[in-house]
Amino acid sequence: MKAYEQCTRFDRCAVNKCPLDSNYKQMLTNELDAERKCTLPRRKRMEIGAGFTDLVYGGLTAKEHSGLEQFGKLPQNSQKIAISPRNSDTHSGSGAQA
Repeated sequence: MKAYEQCTRFDRCAVNKCPLDSNYKQMLTNELDAERKCTLPRRKRMEIGAGFTDLVYGGLTAKEHSGLEQFGKLPQNSQKIAISPRNSDTHSGSGAQA
């Protein structure tokens, strides 16, 4: 079984360049396709991809994989800052400053 066959959208998906396809890097996005981008959540693609060694980015898109690599190069304290939830006291959400 192929990784993309485990996708919950497999039977109705029209994305030509699927991140769950082992030939992902060679695939091209066709501007005429009804769907040009995978809409399966990243976390789900990563779960599926974890079971397959032939996926070049483990189910991630090239952009997601690149971002993850860059994140991994950050110092630990910067990684913690980047993923920490925003403090609600400093962000009122209104956009107005006092």
